Amino acid sequence: FKTNYTVKHQKNLPPLYPNGWIPAIESSDVNNSRIVNVQLCGEELIVFRGREGEVHVLDAYCPHLGAKLSSGGHVMKLCNEVCVRCPFHGWVFRANDGLCVQVPYTQTQSAPKGVRIKTYSNVEMHGFIYVWFHADGLEATWRIPKINEINSKWFDFVLSQFIHCFKHYKDIPENGADVYHFLQLHPWSTLMGSNLDTINNNPFLSTILKHNFESSWTACDSPENHKSLMYLKLTSLFLTIPLIKMEMNVEQIGPSVVHLYFKSLMGVEGVLIQNVLPVRPFEQKLIHRLYITPGFLSKLFSKFMLYGESTM
Repeated sequence: FKTNYTVKHQKNLPPLYPNGWIPAIESSDVNNSRIVNVQLCGEELIVFRGREGEVHVLDAYCPHLGAKLSSGGHVMKLCNEVCVRCPFHGWVFRANDGLCVQVPYTQTQSAPKGVRIKTYSNVEMHGFIYVWFHADGLEATWRIPKINEINSKWFDFVLSQFIHCFKHYKDIPENGADVYHFLQLHPWSTLMGSNLDTINNNPFLSTILKHNFESSWTACDSPENHKSLMYLKLTSLFLTIPLIKMEMNVEQIGPSVVHLYFKSLMGVEGVLIQNVLPVRPFEQKLIHRLYITPGFLSKLFSKFMLYGESTM
């Protein structure tokens, strides 16, 4: 049997893409002088590094005749400035502002005035490259806070996890802020996932391992009104025996970034970074990056945590 799923969209949808810092790509995927193509908020962009390791983000297509710069384009230096050269006709564009600075086949090799590729503000932190996206072209009005425990090497990077989902981007942060759905939908999620038919058809299994939640949610005031805070206390029970107790302080930073700080009674603590990358309408890529205190117990705990995150 083939099951067809129909997605019903509400009327008067909010914008399909958010304004704010959007995770474009993991830092490790961008090597020196290699041009990487990324899809973000319905746009195609290129990401590359200069010789000093600095990151540049530009539109993916040459404004001359639309050649794709990631297919044979070349990062170079001209007049001691980082540039990218189009593979089609060799037009050269300055990386920091996108201005065309050379057309090699003209007599003077000079560029037409005002021709440029759109550039994007970016910041590299916590293993990600973030791009500022705003539908009206406004400059960044807030910054993503640094996680001191990562910068000081107190937390070790464990692993990344990628999840594709097909929904409006706002459904993801709204779901996290909906603290009352945890007990209804997620008390058995680690063993049985979120499929309610599976849960209802296996009442015995649902008594083996379950979660209890205590939670609260608060919106922040100006000038941090782009943030919200949530406190979550989780107790995992095997039958009636508490196995894991964990406290979580969650920061929703803008529409696409979550810093989830956690601490368990086993002495394990860390932070889970959740980034939501809007690829195209109703297609989101969730990227989880986990940092945790060193140790064998921490590694076991991290496997359990990410497994639970993926099944919930």
